[in-house]
Amino acid sequence: MGLGTGPVVACVSIVALKWFPPNERPIYSGFQGTGISLGVMIGLFAVPQLMNVTGGNWKAVFVWLGIAPFIALVSCIITIFAKEPPKPVRPDNSHDFAKAVRRPEFYFTILVIFIGIWIMDAFNDLTPGYMAIPAPMGLGFGGAVAGMSMMFVSIGSIIGALLSGFIVLKAFNGRVKPCIVLGFIGCAIFTLSVRFPFIYNNSAVLYTCLFFQGFSVSLVIPQTAMYVAQAFPHSVVGKVYGTAMGIGVFGSVGITVGAYILHATGSYHGPIYVVAAISAIGAIIGLYLNIPKEKQVAAQEARVNA
Repeated sequence: MGLGTGPVVACVSIVALKWFPPNERPIYSGFQGTGISLGVMIGLFAVPQLMNVTGGNWKAVFVWLGIAPFIALVSCIITIFAKEPPKPVRPDNSHDFAKAVRRPEFYFTILVIFIGIWIMDAFNDLTPGYMAIPAPMGLGFGGAVAGMSMMFVSIGSIIGALLSGFIVLKAFNGRVKPCIVLGFIGCAIFTLSVRFPFIYNNSAVLYTCLFFQGFSVSLVIPQTAMYVAQAFPHSVVGKVYGTAMGIGVFGSVGITVGAYILHATGSYHGPIYVVAAISAIGAIIGLYLNIPKEKQVAAQEARVNA
């Protein structure tokens, strides 16, 4: 499964570069992020229902889940017959990749993805339990309310990813860095928000904060693909983003760290503070996602011509 999905994720940046003009690339990246968030949400709702329908037969559930990858496969086959892009990207150059690896932005990109996945996975893992478990350890809302609450996080993720491209274009004039920094700052704020009684005792306010938590984190990873396309040589965009994503997915260690702190302290407060602190670190790292001046000029000229 990993070998199958890995190349698809790695292609995000190179597809943006080859097939879309500069003023459409952030929107494309946002749609791709929306697909991921929507897929996660559908999976969370569909699997329990499929388990009921199939009488708990997990093999049958996997057969049903195979429909989505089959549709994706058909979509990939269709692209074989699509018209080639007007400006093909030249083949990979090992010297270009060696130069890219020596740039600090390469490692900042990895850290941004790593931290973004840490926040997303850890928050989604911790929050349902925190809301469901009885006080004083949790909020005591019960499983049904906790599940419904997390639905707002998923909706926020979908809408945030969908709008992230428009935010980059309209609010930040095509600059990705402010969008990523804003996303991390939002994650820090709205992660901490679930700790305060005046928020979690008001359902409307709580659901709004959860929505914006999902919205904030979805501003980060989809547009990181756009940053790679803007900042690195065209010949190595796919390799750079694929490498960064391949290493960055280990951010899921945030689940393990959160579980360890929860076990050690017997409280959800510590893991929540850690996620907020990691978000703040992400905002600081995001400030270093710079684009070479020559590429800034080229991108500006391309946007004007488009």
